[in-house]
Amino acid sequence: IQENPRFQDLVGRGEQADILLRNDPDLQPLHAAIEAQPGGFLLRPLGGAVSVRAHAGDPWQPVAAHLLRPGDEVQAGRSCFRFRTGEAEAAQQAGRGA
Repeated sequence: IQENPRFQDLVGRGEQADILLRNDPDLQPLHAAIEAQPGGFLLRPLGGAVSVRAHAGDPWQPVAAHLLRPGDEVQAGRSCFRFRTGEAEAAQQAGRGA
């Protein structure tokens, strides 16, 4: 995910989705949006339930809106993905001396 002034990625199973999860029957065509906000990225549901957990051992929490942090896991429908940004990955690489 890249941050820019107009940034919004749509998650869903429809052709308009930027993050296309076509094989998930529990997703709406446009299920959620990830929007660039000052200070981070906001996840918000559009047409269905979305849950987030900050750490792998934490319980899933349904959200109306959630400011994502790198490493947060997102569950939409039956699909699950981990939120990452280019900045977080660059910091990890710098920490490893790469």
